[in-house]
Amino acid sequence: MCNVSDTIYSHGREDGISMLSQLINCLNEDMRMDEILLVANDQEKMKELMEEYGIK
Repeated sequence: MCNVSDTIYSHGREDGISMLSQLINCLNEDMRMDEILLVANDQEKMKELMEEYGIK
């Protein structure tokens, strides 16, 4: 599995998709487009950003 699907799987399908969607929306609102692409390939960066935005 890729990193995004690992995160979705580890949190349950619905919760994982919701968390990822929240993160993408937050990054988009803050104009952090380059980091949206990073989270697709870097699970550590994804976890770091979710923590930064308080997404659990």
